[in-house]
Amino acid sequence: MLLFTRHGAKDPKYKGIWTGQIDVDLSKNGVKQASELGKQLQTQKIIPNVVISSTMKRGVATAKAIVKQLTPKPKLESNIEFIEMTHGDVDGLNEKQFVSRYPEILKAWDNNEDYRFPNGENFEDVEKRSMPKLRELLKTYKGKKILFVGHKSINMVLIGALLHINYPFRYIPQQDVCNLTLFIIGDEIKLKFLNINPKEIKNYKLSGYIE
Repeated sequence: MLLFTRHGAKDPKYKGIWTGQIDVDLSKNGVKQASELGKQLQTQKIIPNVVISSTMKRGVATAKAIVKQLTPKPKLESNIEFIEMTHGDVDGLNEKQFVSRYPEILKAWDNNEDYRFPNGENFEDVEKRSMPKLRELLKTYKGKKILFVGHKSINMVLIGALLHINYPFRYIPQQDVCNLTLFIIGDEIKLKFLNINPKEIKNYKLSGYIE
């Protein structure tokens, strides 16, 4: 079982700002969101064996807040390969500044191109640094329940890779903060649900997967 979630809400002073690899903290609400996710996992008796995050503050803080609500306590692990996509020169800009300074990026997206941010990455770059590590962890924790705490773009890249979605369309499987996506890992990798509120877990028949 491989669960994906996205870190909780960021420090509100970064609202509307491209943060990427800017290492910002969670807001109080973000901690609350992560704690509620942990409570729902505990209530539904879906206790991961390991919780994996990036090494960035917002990812680590989310993972710790989730684990705090769980019994027995899962292993907690962080990996630099899962840090958020760097938007290069775009990180730190607000949306108005981005649109004004980089119309070529918007044009490329309209043409379904996997555009590399100036001095940054594109989806293909992110997959090349993160997917090998995910495959390694799936082997290491084969047969275990894994909760992956990611970021907006890293989750789009990895979920898109598991679903065999072409790079320019990896934005389609969105992951909202502290929502859940579940893959069942076996001879084949099967998507069970995508981007659901944790309170909806009870609506899915998971009894065969959570023992």
